[in-house]
Amino acid sequence: MDFFIMGGVCLLAAVLLSRVKTPVFPKRRGWRECFVFKRRYTVYYGLEILHGIRKQLYLTFGFWLMVSTLGQSPEHIGKTLLIAGVVGLGTQPLIGWSIKRFGERNVTIFDSIALSLLCLAYAFAPGLLPSHWAVAVVTACFVLDNLLFALGMARSTYVARICERPEDITPSIYTGLAINHVASISYGVLGGLIWMSTGGPQAVFLIGGLATAGAGLVARHMDAPPRKGEA
Repeated sequence: MDFFIMGGVCLLAAVLLSRVKTPVFPKRRGWRECFVFKRRYTVYYGLEILHGIRKQLYLTFGFWLMVSTLGQSPEHIGKTLLIAGVVGLGTQPLIGWSIKRFGERNVTIFDSIALSLLCLAYAFAPGLLPSHWAVAVVTACFVLDNLLFALGMARSTYVARICERPEDITPSIYTGLAINHVASISYGVLGGLIWMSTGGPQAVFLIGGLATAGAGLVARHMDAPPRKGEA
């Protein structure tokens, strides 16, 4: 029944999306025009690589930790995702405001620091805390991790702001997403092998924590937006 309900929701979403008017972009003749690699965007691409690793921590290893290590049921995970989704609806405007108020660089650095702390909690809570406390901590980390995902829009607004030409914006974001996916899938395989060889989640999440800390260091090189009155 759950699958039928979700199928109906997806069909409804498809109908609504079909009625959305989208701008007409110029057609590109080949893949070279669909992807943009320029030295100017190196910081953006570096952030996408490191956050691709971070993405896999949430999409794969967070669930794996809940199920295999903490023994949680699909019902618990479903409730956690529901809470994260509802809370996320209320924080989206705040995230947009924070990017505008503090800038992409500061928001990305904050994101990296917060994620590094979450990785430490993921890695050590199951071994250091009693079972019920470990479940509570990891569940809270899961919700916060989901909320922090939305801060990734700071990378998109950053590359859109620094693009040399308006027509570079879309292919540059495509390139970043492609790099992000490759890094994410690669670390999914590597992280799984590390987890199986070490017998625990610590190494997987500590490596993820190093990647997120590295993203904070890379973010320091993001160009700050011009101040009011500056060209």
